[in-house]
Amino acid sequence: MLSTYDPKKVIVLFGGVEITGFAEDSIINVKPLSDGISSVVGAHGEVVRTLNPDDRHEVTVNLLQSSISNDVLAAVHQRDKRIGDGVLPLVVKDLSGRMTFVDSQAW
Repeated sequence: MLSTYDPKKVIVLFGGVEITGFAEDSIINVKPLSDGISSVVGAHGEVVRTLNPDDRHEVTVNLLQSSISNDVLAAVHQRDKRIGDGVLPLVVKDLSGRMTFVDSQAW
């Protein structure tokens, strides 16, 4: 099966503002901060699974140094440090229908 990934069909919205000016390679990476499920083996081989409710993710967006979105994100960060209101919704959407990541509380 052949698939095609077109970075021009990926949009990122943070706080309702479209992030633009992506770097050439590895533009967006979304990874969970926890494994979700871990296990421990006892001395006699008993296995206990632990379900981790931590559903946080780290989203890395690689931008060109000249991207205006750097200024937007820096301003949000500075304001968040001063006032604490930098928790905003985040949407990462592949318009080809392959992937969508949404979080109502991103910073």
